[in-house]
Amino acid sequence: MGGKFFSFMSLKGAGRAVFPASLMAFLLAGICLDKLIFPLLEDHKIFWGTAWSEDEKKLFNLNCLRNWASSQDPLFRNHLIQPLAEKERRGPRILVMGDSFVWGDGYRNINDLWWRQLSRQLASRGYRNVEVLAAGYPGFSTSLETKAARRLIRSLKPDLIVFGYTENDADEGLIKQDCAVSISRASGLFKRILPNLCIYIDRQIFSRWKSFSGLETGNEEKKNQQWEFQLLDGENFKIFRGTVADLGQLLKESDIPGFVISLPKSPDAQYYEACFEPVKPLFSEASVPFLDLSRPLKGWYGEALPTVLAINPLALVNPGSFLHISPANSHPSAALTYFYGRQAADFIEKNYRHVLGPKVEPLPEPAFSINDCMPIFAGGKRTSSGVEFSFPDPLLLLKMPGRKPFVQFNLENPLPLKKILVRSAGAVPNACTFYVTTINAAVGFDTGKTLIFEGRPVAPGQFEVDLSAVKEAVNTVGISANYAGEPGAKAAERMLQLEFTR
Repeated sequence: MGGKFFSFMSLKGAGRAVFPASLMAFLLAGICLDKLIFPLLEDHKIFWGTAWSEDEKKLFNLNCLRNWASSQDPLFRNHLIQPLAEKERRGPRILVMGDSFVWGDGYRNINDLWWRQLSRQLASRGYRNVEVLAAGYPGFSTSLETKAARRLIRSLKPDLIVFGYTENDADEGLIKQDCAVSISRASGLFKRILPNLCIYIDRQIFSRWKSFSGLETGNEEKKNQQWEFQLLDGENFKIFRGTVADLGQLLKESDIPGFVISLPKSPDAQYYEACFEPVKPLFSEASVPFLDLSRPLKGWYGEALPTVLAINPLALVNPGSFLHISPANSHPSAALTYFYGRQAADFIEKNYRHVLGPKVEPLPEPAFSINDCMPIFAGGKRTSSGVEFSFPDPLLLLKMPGRKPFVQFNLENPLPLKKILVRSAGAVPNACTFYVTTINAAVGFDTGKTLIFEGRPVAPGQFEVDLSAVKEAVNTVGISANYAGEPGAKAAERMLQLEFTR
């Protein structure tokens, strides 16, 4: 009896000793995940943590400033991108209709939008005089796109109209979509200490608790899919049939050729075919060609994935992440929009070659041109070899993936560059960091891999970056200027001149 008692007391004492050790191990593991592992995955654009969340909040507002479109006037335009005046038109005009895919939700580079990728594709094939415009607004359905197109064709006089089609474009406003609500149970203190871990726990556990409780039959993703399939049935689908008929009648009355292109966001061909197959007969009845990319995307994804994983091995954690514009936004990435643009260009060249006009031969090297800036209000004055701009308040700027506030300049056409030089025309920064992305030659698109360079001081107030070792065409250039030595410097005094050498 005494032996059993002392044995019990020994186990009880051991338990008291093990519990604090286990708690400490748990806390250390949490800290390691939050401060080391998750930030590493964030830097490689795989994990959606606090840094990407903060950027995404800013980015939507910055995109509203960059695109002057509205639901009533959805033509994409700003002071850098405008439709050519009628007397300035040198060739045919293509109008792309869509929703947030053409508006730019989540995009830091306008040229990553699929209608800009289409423009690049056509230009690279010799159709330099083709002008590609786009009109759309977040939440637009085929019905709203058709109504907008009816207004726009009068003023824009396009020679070809392309309608993008996503899995929810059959929405006629009859069936309410249930939006997923985050059910975070983490305390405020826990969120402040381990914010990234809280985000992970929230998404992986608490936001799914209803599924496990038996109150619902599936997770939020399945609920959303169910809504999309509900659009293809009953009264909503009946009205959508009329919408498609109206679209066909619009093209017939205006005597403008056009087609519809599906825009799947993942290689799940089975799911997207389930979304697109029911609508194909409607477009056929309306004599509107329907280009379905569900199967081609699956094949292209399999071909591109090995190169992407070789560039970013950590993407093995989530191989499909390279199809998203960022970890915090599931809109199509530059890789996916490149695929859309190439497929659309192939289809147009095959079926509407007469619309494209003559090729420019021999094909000249594209001229240097910056046609976009993030944020747009930092654009300043463009020059023949660069740009003059005022470095804005860092609190207004994006930080990821370099974790420093930066201004990004986007090239209309990717070009090989040898050198970047920045000169201060006011307050002098004590350091400049440059972020460069390129077009990967093996796959043909910007993979998002960011090359980081610290500017080398070459003279007072001047920093230089040698890009001679970068053999691929440059797509974007970001610059982060550190004015820590000039705490009182206002934006007007933080003037910089950026020069690019080809």
